This record gives sequence, C-alpha cells and structure tokens, in this order.
Amino acid sequence: MPRRKARRKTFKTVLRNRGKGKTAGNMFLNTSIGVLTLLTLALIYSWGHRQFIANPDFNNALITLADKPTTLTSRMWMEKRFRDIKVEVLNGIGIDGIAARTTEYLREKGFDVVKTGDAGRTDYIFSVVKDRAGNLHSARRLAEVLHVDTLLVLQELNKSLILDVTVVLGRDYAYLAPFTAAEDLP
Repeated sequence: MPRRKARRKTFKTVLRNRGKGKTAGNMFLNTSIGVLTLLTLALIYSWGHRQFIANPDFNNALITLADKPTTLTSRMWMEKRFRDIKVEVLNGIGIDGIAARTTEYLREKGFDVVKTGDAGRTDYIFSVVKDRAGNLHSARRLAEVLHVDTLLVLQELNKSLILDVTVVLGRDYAYLAPFTAAEDLP
C-alpha cells in the first residue's frame, strides 16, 4: 500500500510540475518572438532608409562591364572547358613523339590527359577516339578538337580504366590538329 501511495504522489507531482514548465516555455517563446520582431523591424527600417532617405549616388555604385573583376582562377576555369574529360593517348603506329605531342596539345586545350603510351598494336591506319565511360558526347567533343572524323568515334566501354576517352593515333596523324600547324613532323 505505501508503494501505491508513492506512485500517486509522483503522478501528482508530475502534474503540478507540468504546468509550471509550460509557463516557463511559453515565456521563452514569447520573448524570442518579441526579439525577432524587433530585429525584423530594424532591418526593414534600415532598408527603407537606404533606399528612400539616404539618396545614394547611383552613378558610382554601378559597376560597368569593363570594370568587372576577374581573377586568375576564374579565367583559368573558363579557358579549361574540357577539364572534366579524362583522356588516354596511345600511339598506334610506333612513330616516336606523336603521343607526347598530342598529349601536350590536348592539355593546352584543357583536357585532363591521365595516361600516354603505346597501343597494343602498331598497324592503325586511321586515328580512333574511343568512348570508355558511356559518355559519347565527351568523345565527340575531343574528336572535334583533334579533327578526327566523327565516324571514327567508337564506343568501347571499360569503366575499369577510370577515364572517359581513349585516343589511338593512326597513320593519318599528320592531318590531326596537333600536327597541321607544326612544321617539323616526327
């Protein structure tokens, strides 16, 4: 029996404290709402004062297009529009230096060339661009930059290579963009 009384007292105590806590919580919320209302009114007054009363000098406030600030990083970002395409350049005919020159050209254009080397064979007649990641659009963009015919853009998916496009240079390399402007062909 005393145990049951203890429970009743505890329940009554909880009911009494419940009302007190609720009052304290309401007071905190009302105070917070009041402070936020004052801050909102202060912001509205400040904005209105700046817009209509202070009369700012708009001629000096506007930035002309010529004065638009540019940073080195933003310029670099804009110039490297192909930076998200990872490329592998392979020499498919065995002539020294053509993969390195193509790599240098593609990096100048902003591509991320992650590997350069020799293809498994050396009898490629035409240069080929292979899509490796299922993004044929990237392979076509690279083919356009190199001046490879879009008919020679193939889709050979191999996601284990961790790159987007493979370029295999063939015997027609002299007609590609890295070599058309060059005077000394390898």
